[in-house]
Amino acid sequence: MKLRTLALGILLLVSSAKAQTTLAGRFLGNIAGYGDIYVESFSQVSANVYFFDLRNGIMEYATVPLLTGSGAGTSALNFRVVLTLNESAATGTWGGLPFTAARQSPLGAAGTRVFTGATVQTATATVAQVKLSILPNNRVIMTALSLGRLIVGGTGTLANGIITLSMTSGTPAIFAFNPDAGVAMGTAALLGSTPVQFVLVEAQRPALVNIATRGTVGGGSQLSAGFVCVNGAKTFLIRAVGPTLSAFGVSGAQSDPKLTVFSGQTAIATNDNWGSATSAPDLAAAASQAGAFPLVNGSRDAAILLRVEPGAYTVLIDGVSPAGDALVEVYEIQ
Repeated sequence: MKLRTLALGILLLVSSAKAQTTLAGRFLGNIAGYGDIYVESFSQVSANVYFFDLRNGIMEYATVPLLTGSGAGTSALNFRVVLTLNESAATGTWGGLPFTAARQSPLGAAGTRVFTGATVQTATATVAQVKLSILPNNRVIMTALSLGRLIVGGTGTLANGIITLSMTSGTPAIFAFNPDAGVAMGTAALLGSTPVQFVLVEAQRPALVNIATRGTVGGGSQLSAGFVCVNGAKTFLIRAVGPTLSAFGVSGAQSDPKLTVFSGQTAIATNDNWGSATSAPDLAAAASQAGAFPLVNGSRDAAILLRVEPGAYTVLIDGVSPAGDALVEVYEIQ
């Protein structure tokens, strides 16, 4: 029996897949004459792309599959987004407009800091969920959602405790930002010209959010992922992706993978077809929260949302004959 092992706790990878430099990272650039492009890629398989269109006052978003380092997707406003990642940059087009975004170094005294929270604009009763990312070079990315839709955003800088953002609303946002013990409070014109009060809390930064690997399963071959839970009970999204890989142009994908989670020698959870599980809506929501690409509705991919106590766990992926490629993923949700 062939066994390919991924040790999540110590990042040991033994696989038939060719080793490659990770495409995960953050990239920042612009479309000349329009605005900035920001790319977040947290795995080898997909990326989130944000377009701060200052020229037209629009905040846009798209998810692009990237199994081969390149891919295409459709934005919320139905613009075609083409994206290619390499070690130094993200390049592509948004609605036919070319862009280049440079990889942002993850190195810095505080690393990348992410703050989330909510604001309320009293005059219009607009409630917005705000996300503020501060990169190690003090570049700042801000997005605000209302009713699940991106409504405004901006990019800028943090200097001497002051954030200055160019906003898609057309009104620059300049405000004090001095987080104390992971919490920042203040007043800013984030949603227009009327200042609103904000309270933002720094997101906890786990040591490892997600890891994935691809290999052949079925016909006697298996794929295994080991992961370690520390610092209290946590919830993990665990997936064995086969059929959905075909939607990304992968030929020879495993048609029906099955996953089983073990604690020691004891099987504690299993799934064959994610879409038939009663937890399918929760699995889809968890994938969206983690930034994972969505599984095809009704597909025979496997997925489990599992909360476990501290300890070491193993995920075993098997499949039907004939053998085919499958992707095993482990995401820390909370």
